[in-house]
Amino acid sequence: ETIALTPGIYSVSEVIAAPGYELPLAGWSFTVSEGGSMQAVSNAAEFTFIDGQLTLVLENEKTSGNLMINKYDAEDSSPLAGASFEVLNESGEKVRFMLQDGIYSFTESADALDLLVTDARGIALLQELPFGTYTVREVSAPVGYEISAFQNQINITEQDKTEMLQVPNQKCMRNVKVLKQSAG
Repeated sequence: ETIALTPGIYSVSEVIAAPGYELPLAGWSFTVSEGGSMQAVSNAAEFTFIDGQLTLVLENEKTSGNLMINKYDAEDSSPLAGASFEVLNESGEKVRFMLQDGIYSFTESADALDLLVTDARGIALLQELPFGTYTVREVSAPVGYEISAFQNQINITEQDKTEMLQVPNQKCMRNVKVLKQSAG
């Protein structure tokens, strides 16, 4: 829709962001002068002003939060490396991620990783997880430990907030039978 503007100061504000995107905190202001010229006043955005028509290109940031899993020994609280977890979205599909410098980042790439593995500190950090509800479950335990029946739902609803999951593991207990025989 095209509207005619008289000389003055105007503001443009986005009131509803597309799903998965953050609503900008500030609007964009501009001045229309006598003679029809235009000048940006605040929050510089890409714009054109040709033949009296203003075209704005405004960018929104994706909304995302983080997930940190802390895996530890249930008896002495020591960190456990090598535990694997999968993260499922609301549709039950595995979430995919890339690993760089020890940190996982959400991606939509089909050939990306689909298991988070805890590091030497017992930590697996997944960043840039889009807003939504996810199910996290352990799929393999560190050597010497029982896989837990751990499964938890998390809600990512706040920009850049890290949801923390504490996940203890029990050591594998084995029964050993000792037979003693005479040497002679």
